[in-house]
Amino acid sequence: MVSEWRCPRCGATLVAFAYPAKGAIERNANIPVGRCEACNGVAVEVRHNVPFLDALAADLAGHVDLDTPIPPHEGETTPAGCPKCAGPMARFGYLGMNRVFLDRCDRCLLLWHDGDELLVTVALHARTNRRRERRETDRAEATRALNAITGAVLRGNIRS
Repeated sequence: MVSEWRCPRCGATLVAFAYPAKGAIERNANIPVGRCEACNGVAVEVRHNVPFLDALAADLAGHVDLDTPIPPHEGETTPAGCPKCAGPMARFGYLGMNRVFLDRCDRCLLLWHDGDELLVTVALHARTNRRRERRETDRAEATRALNAITGAVLRGNIRS
């Protein structure tokens, strides 16, 4: 139960919060998180992390510059203790990069986002989503162009 979890950074009791999932409000789906009201850190189950970041990044999607570098975040460097079991958490670079680090408890399958790290993580997530969307759009346009050329060749409108 989240109300028994403690913030690994400042020791405050975490507050249970149900964050509306992107596109899921009409289905009444929420993402359960534990939030520290003192330092804005957030505990989220590993399985809910991507939907949580999707929901937070949705508002940034149209405002993310795909080419501006995001500098490494110089936040907390020591691993957090798990808010649930107080055991050690492993630090890892989000998306395999050394821009921002998250803490993960493999025993409880929880992730800890320090408050300031969460902002950088959301920006990286939004940018990654925008880049994927751009690649998909470019691929679809190239496929349409290729299909148009192939159709013209088959109809005999273009000779090789």
